[in-house]
Amino acid sequence: MNADTSTTDGKTADYAGYEYTTIRAPRQLENLYRDAYRNFGWNFERSEVRPPIRPLPLLPAIRSNTATLSFKRDRNIKRQPMMQDLQHKVNVSLASIARMERSKKSTAVLVAAVLGIIGAGFLAVSMFIGAVSTGAIILGAIGLVAWVGGAIAYFGIKSARTARLDPLIDQEQTVIFETGEQAARLIH
Repeated sequence: MNADTSTTDGKTADYAGYEYTTIRAPRQLENLYRDAYRNFGWNFERSEVRPPIRPLPLLPAIRSNTATLSFKRDRNIKRQPMMQDLQHKVNVSLASIARMERSKKSTAVLVAAVLGIIGAGFLAVSMFIGAVSTGAIILGAIGLVAWVGGAIAYFGIKSARTARLDPLIDQEQTVIFETGEQAARLIH
């Protein structure tokens, strides 16, 4: 028995062509990426995170900060050129959010590391001068103050960057949500 499943335009009714995409997303923003892509007709397939790497047995494992997300969607979506433009706009906003999230911590780490290295230098010089002299004690105290200053600077800079960047991140999220609404209306 050979049933005819073709439609009036010559296409087979049971046929569904899909397109696939794979993206890398920061693990902390994985849900935002999933939600954003869903508005463009993408169905989430799976998420993969590389297993932790342990360079030496006694060192802690290094975990990946990114996840690989796999999506698929029907190839026959309506208004595909408009959808691609909207999706490009969302991808730019997602990349901007990821960059701002990274920069919250990176500047603070840089300043803390520099102060820690300066402190270590002062402590090393104080040890070479000699433990009994006044100059060595002063240099050692400066080194310890630089170490403590690095820790204090880390938290201060991180909170200041967070306060400055959070409103910008909120603006980018608004762009993502509004663009996603437009895309969802185009699909349906």
